[in-house]
Amino acid sequence: MRDRTNELLWATAGDVLHTYRYTRADGKPALVLQDTYPLPDGQKDAHDLFPVYGLNQLWLTTPNAIWKFNVSSKEFARFNASTTVNVKCVSSGPADYETILLYPTQSYWSDKLIDTGGRSVYRRGGARIYKGRWMLANTFSYPEDHQPQN
Repeated sequence: MRDRTNELLWATAGDVLHTYRYTRADGKPALVLQDTYPLPDGQKDAHDLFPVYGLNQLWLTTPNAIWKFNVSSKEFARFNASTTVNVKCVSSGPADYETILLYPTQSYWSDKLIDTGGRSVYRRGGARIYKGRWMLANTFSYPEDHQPQN
């Protein structure tokens, strides 16, 4: 996940969250490891990583929990929802948008997206949805001229 403000790349690897800096050495591009943050509570197999809308935070899912990682304080906070196990993606938006989750009902996909209370927000029979995101500006990663157009 690109962090435009801090000029970093955030990436998960098993039981850690890493930051990398993009550099060029001798004309060759490289990613240089900057920091490593162990996942809390012995969590493993980090999965989804995406910005929390409007905040300097990242959503991170593991097989057993949903987390918010505060980029400024470098702290994890467990996120409570009706379903937090095996969630494949989280997407949030402005106050009038529900935070949506993809909880697999078949293998690793579902035909619906749910809100944090477990209610269906979107459903398409026969679909195999793996990731669901609100189509909103992602200013954490992209400049204004690279945002969705209305």
